Amino acid sequence: MEDHVIPAANAEFLYSGFQQMNVSGGRVGFQRTIVSDKKYHFDTPGIRMAFRCNAEKIGIDLLFRDRAVPHRMQNGIGIWRIDGKSDPRWKFERGKRDSVKNESVKVDLPADGGMHDYELFLPYGEICEIHFVKVNAGTVFETPPPPPAFRAVFYGDSITQGFCASRIDQTFPFLTGMLLDYDVVNLGVAGIGLNPGTAKILGNMEMHLLIMEIGANDWMNEMHPDDFRKNVRKFLHDIRIAKPGLPIRWITPLWISPKWKG
Repeated sequence: MEDHVIPAANAEFLYSGFQQMNVSGGRVGFQRTIVSDKKYHFDTPGIRMAFRCNAEKIGIDLLFRDRAVPHRMQNGIGIWRIDGKSDPRWKFERGKRDSVKNESVKVDLPADGGMHDYELFLPYGEICEIHFVKVNAGTVFETPPPPPAFRAVFYGDSITQGFCASRIDQTFPFLTGMLLDYDVVNLGVAGIGLNPGTAKILGNMEMHLLIMEIGANDWMNEMHPDDFRKNVRKFLHDIRIAKPGLPIRWITPLWISPKWKG
């Protein structure tokens, strides 16, 4: 019997950790709505795909999208977990790490015919789509465990997005989510400063906690502390109007040497 090909948008697969999902022809892609001129808002930091099945073999077909923007940082290493367990070897990435063209990547997961929970976490510094999953004929799917009920949104710059962590499971939003059992939405976008207008974007999102780490790029662009203070106050004023009872944890921007110029 032929293998069974299942589009990524099918109901067997549960997605979490995203702000916006885009579905086209059964394919699934994602984006954040805090726009970056280098397209970092199309990156997929820590977005989770989960499913439960008894397959004897599993292949997940991904597409790493065109990344031809000049001077764009990348980190394309994603990971997977099985039954809540991880292994340093359970990872995937582009085959051609210096390529700027679309590249298909197949992730072959270990499978033994038993019923297991599978989770795939997308990389933090790539534009990645999930196209389909191929399993052996006769595979039975069950409903996977849901993501944690407590949803935390992390808003910030490249430090929040993940740079310069070695891979997605070493970023501080991911580690915080695992430690505290949070459903994490990573809205860190490399290169941005504190724009008070993003309070309206965040104010329209469902969350239980907002964690912020931002300011390095404001400093690098020589913003005066008084202007940064005004932006902070405006942001807090507007987010409080939208979500008056929302807990907010603001991480002080990291110290940066005056010699650093990005």
